[in-house]
Amino acid sequence: MLGGLQGRVNIAIEVNGAECARVDFAAGDGPKTFEVPLPVPVTSGQALKITFVVSDPNSPFLIHAGSDARQLGTRFYELTVAAPS
Repeated sequence: MLGGLQGRVNIAIEVNGAECARVDFAAGDGPKTFEVPLPVPVTSGQALKITFVVSDPNSPFLIHAGSDARQLGTRFYELTVAAPS
């Protein structure tokens, strides 16, 4: 959630506890597409725990963009998990 004095947010992406990538978002950025390689081979049917760690979450309430007080980082439109090609 970007706004107010916050112009950038960094999100670490972890898979099964291992950091795989970091993605930066800036105020005014449109939707981004990015790929995150898995840290180790994954067995068919194995569960993945995907965690998004937001550097400085903010709330719409604190940046005067609504009444929602939840700490948010960014908006996801789609998440696809696919086998490497």
